[in-house]
Amino acid sequence: RPPRSLHSHSEAWPIGAAGMRAATLLWASLLGPLRGVSSQPQPPPLPHLSIASGSATVSGFANGGDMAIQVHTAFSSMVSGVCGFAAQPYHCSVQRFTQEPLVEQRNGSGVPRCLDCPDSGRQKTLPFEHCRTHPGVVDVGKLPDFPRRTCGEPPRPGCLDDVVHMYRSRVFLQSGLRDQQTPTAAVVNTAALYAQLLTEPGESMATEFTLPLGHELPTNNSSPPFDGPGACLQHLYGPQKLVPPAGLNAEHLHQFIQYRYHEPDFIAFGERGLLYMPTKCWDKHAECRLHFLFHDCGSRESPAHPPDLSLTAEEQEYARYAESNGIVLVIPRLKSINVYAPQSSAPDVRRGCWDTFGQMQDDYDLQSSKYMSTIGNMLRGILGLEQSVGAAEALTQAPATSPKSMPTAVAAAPPSPIPQLPRLRIDPTKITSTGGSSGGDMAIQFHVGFSALVSGVCGNDAQPFGCAATRFKSDYLLPQSPASSVPHCLGCPENKTLLYDKCKSHAQWVEVPTLAENARKLPTCGQHSDSSAGCIDALEHLKNSKVFLARGECRTYTGSAVANSRDLYESLGAKDVQYFDQCLPDGSHKPNDTGLMCFEHLYGALKPATTPDPEGLSYFDQTEFLVDFNVGFSLWGHVYVPRACRSGSVACGLQVSFHGCGGGEGSAPGQQTMAIAEANNIVLLAPNVDGLGAAGNNATASCNRGTPMAGNCKEISRGCWDGYGQLSRDYVLQ
Repeated sequence: RPPRSLHSHSEAWPIGAAGMRAATLLWASLLGPLRGVSSQPQPPPLPHLSIASGSATVSGFANGGDMAIQVHTAFSSMVSGVCGFAAQPYHCSVQRFTQEPLVEQRNGSGVPRCLDCPDSGRQKTLPFEHCRTHPGVVDVGKLPDFPRRTCGEPPRPGCLDDVVHMYRSRVFLQSGLRDQQTPTAAVVNTAALYAQLLTEPGESMATEFTLPLGHELPTNNSSPPFDGPGACLQHLYGPQKLVPPAGLNAEHLHQFIQYRYHEPDFIAFGERGLLYMPTKCWDKHAECRLHFLFHDCGSRESPAHPPDLSLTAEEQEYARYAESNGIVLVIPRLKSINVYAPQSSAPDVRRGCWDTFGQMQDDYDLQSSKYMSTIGNMLRGILGLEQSVGAAEALTQAPATSPKSMPTAVAAAPPSPIPQLPRLRIDPTKITSTGGSSGGDMAIQFHVGFSALVSGVCGNDAQPFGCAATRFKSDYLLPQSPASSVPHCLGCPENKTLLYDKCKSHAQWVEVPTLAENARKLPTCGQHSDSSAGCIDALEHLKNSKVFLARGECRTYTGSAVANSRDLYESLGAKDVQYFDQCLPDGSHKPNDTGLMCFEHLYGALKPATTPDPEGLSYFDQTEFLVDFNVGFSLWGHVYVPRACRSGSVACGLQVSFHGCGGGEGSAPGQQTMAIAEANNIVLLAPNVDGLGAAGNNATASCNRGTPMAGNCKEISRGCWDGYGQLSRDYVLQ
């Protein structure tokens, strides 16, 4: 076996070709001595090589695994795969989840930034490494929102690559059962996030969660032995079996200068990184593969400084596979003490960790951050792509959005006492439901469940009725856990569950005939003596319904996600179904007004919109209607009543509007919607499940109580409707 430390060479690339030696001498003459470095021979930058298309991949262990996942997510157009050993989910470090307890902010907390904490973490913040130490608090249903939605559609420059590049990535994740620093449950959450982003996770993702290993990057020298580097690279570059690892050649290990790739004032990186280069890869006609490997920094209790300019035992295992399989191995190195990082806010970055904590910058896991842009420039350099501008120049801000305007009659808080819902003259043929995203799911459930009363529905980005908790033949199953967001699965084996939101992100798995058959088997109200068991109105009422469905959130509702809702309605007998796909291939939208299209389809020819009446919008008391106070409903909702409807001079239409996740004041109807409603005598009823910001409502305190899935309803807690079966198995019934 090779020596425990394999030392690298800082001189020019030791290649027989005279042209390459001449190029190295030219680099030495152009670059001169490095800042603060003696007259030692200076290495060149990374060479531009012939790298096989789609073969650039990354991996790492612990903090290095977190960094590998950040790089893969941010640069997915260049990086086609990732291996994460003991790695937590992307963007989890700074994300607060509902009902998650906070700690006092202090110097050295390691969490100076907290998304959805009061004052962004200035007074209170998250426990350090909360996604590792308390994986049960994680809301895996919320995790994909950041990569899908943060950067816009299409994504703005310097942010994240379009998530479509991740759909067919190769992912390998590993955790040992005896790992106390990163419990297996934490890495299961990482798998759950990736499973939502991969088109076919059963083919693209491999996991190893079964071996009694501790906190380590496992090798054949572990107990029990497990060839982690080999399993990683085999999955990334399979299915053809890799050539067995070869002996190492010390002449193939080189140094490269790192300062070329980052801004002059950024001194976290060491002066040199490592490059292991099999001989064949210098041949411009030989296509090689490319793999970046990120080192760990240990824990606060047992810190591990970044290695010196030699290969560790684990890195040697990677290099042996690189030697025999034509893989160029790039190993960036950080400084062991980063004086750039203040001890008060960035203690872990200061001791040589990658910034996977948000300790240095708000944009720490975006392309524009100093760490990420440096790695991005290294990738572009070796691939021969144009390097990005400096991180400071690359950072672009999201366009500002103004808050939804509302009539001034609605104050910041409901009055006391809260008014009762008014009794109005409603045309029973003009009762409809509408909503988008979670609200769209609920609008469809409400319509199908009460189809004898509700004559039409608009579902914007809405999944099919009963889909979320139904298992299909192609479904990818995950280990069941309190963080799964799918506590109830119809047809899953014990201790397994479905992928959260799979009917939206993996529409190709959905079996519409199965959903239609399931709907027909549900108890019909009025045909069973014991209706307390739950029921829905007879499906024959759907024949005369008007249905409008639209897809507009292009990176969350993929492919036929909403078209499946259309197909199910048609399978159940609906005749008047209109479907509109607003998405363009790059994720941007067609300019159509789907809100207006909804009203026109449900209510026919409309009068032109007019100015809403400020006195028409008010709060109403929801408590008189609640059968359970423990499922997240706020004390109040909103209702908009046009002038003519308040007087009782006409019979008005009624539209029940379900908000998207969040609720609260955001559940109030918008100005344009009220303008259409005012002109056309349509009452707008907006019930409210309030997520109370990041605090979360009371749902998690009581849902699934007395079972291993207690508290597994985090979407309801953050103000979503139960379109997932998180509160009960009979979630679609009246």
